[in-house]
Amino acid sequence: MQTADVKKEELETWLSSRSAFTITYFAKKYGKMISRMGYWNDKCRMFWSSRDVQAPLCITYFDVERNDYRTATDIRSISGIE
Repeated sequence: MQTADVKKEELETWLSSRSAFTITYFAKKYGKMISRMGYWNDKCRMFWSSRDVQAPLCITYFDVERNDYRTATDIRSISGIE
């Protein structure tokens, strides 16, 4: 799923209906594109960054690999596991 093609509400519904998903985004911390396995729960959220003029969508999700919550910006793709 390309995040630019869907509305925030649609994406949130789609994520919550999956048991897990893979999210690919540019991680400033690492200076490169990364992919992470995650899942959506009641502590996750979506919001628009107010610092950028174009306000990219940000997603806070539970990162299975790191066993903690992460926030992804500059999201390139999300693929779900049913």
